[in-house]
Amino acid sequence: MYKKNKWIKIFEERKSAPYRLFCFHFAGGGASVFKRWNNSLPGQIELCAVQLPGREERYEEPAFTCYKDAVSHLMPELLPFLDRPFFFFCHSMGTIIGFHLVLEIIEKYGLHPVHIFFSSSAAPHNKPLFKKISHLADDQFIQEIKNFGGIPSQILNNPDFIKILLPILRKDFQLIESFEYSEGMKLHCPLTIFGGKDDRAVPVNKLEGWDRVTLEKANIQLFPGNHFYFIDQQEEVIEAILSNISIEYEYPEIGLFSNEYGIVS
Repeated sequence: MYKKNKWIKIFEERKSAPYRLFCFHFAGGGASVFKRWNNSLPGQIELCAVQLPGREERYEEPAFTCYKDAVSHLMPELLPFLDRPFFFFCHSMGTIIGFHLVLEIIEKYGLHPVHIFFSSSAAPHNKPLFKKISHLADDQFIQEIKNFGGIPSQILNNPDFIKILLPILRKDFQLIESFEYSEGMKLHCPLTIFGGKDDRAVPVNKLEGWDRVTLEKANIQLFPGNHFYFIDQQEEVIEAILSNISIEYEYPEIGLFSNEYGIVS
């Protein structure tokens, strides 16, 4: 049984839910972006939003600038929550963390997600995944952020907001730029790639190629909108997630892993 911790936000406990959906936020974002998803998810799914340090209620904690550090710190916090079938939704920067977490979960613990949804992220062999911008001067950096779309201009043009947001964004992009991919890394689970039709940061052609990192076919599904399409298209995205997975209405008979982690199999 898991204990509440600052890494995993559960906005509405669903103790009898047989499935868990883990959501990983984008650069500059936080777990709260997924709070409204509970309104649209069926009772069979408990939403668990990952909260990295350096934002929202964890603002005073230092943010990670390397994905390996994020994964190594998050893994032991995540493990107790894997006591039932689970799936991931990972958006943009969240894909980098989610991708490596799943690889480690499969390799070390023999657990396989029901499904993975990677969103607005190029296939990992595309280098760089995003244009390198973390080293730019503030005005150039802000302009590059504006090019992603999705962040209201009244925020990006407000000095008080920028003073808070800019350090978080810069560190998050350092994390993105630390990403490493080695040929041969393979996922052993169904994979769906979501993207925005008008995403200038990750155009549709960069979403192709995820087949190279999974033993199963990677399907691509596009939505109206830019890099942050999933915010405006919340209902459509959740509907697409549910249509790609099989939700049983009773607890599935499935073995999990060792009680060494306090998890009942």
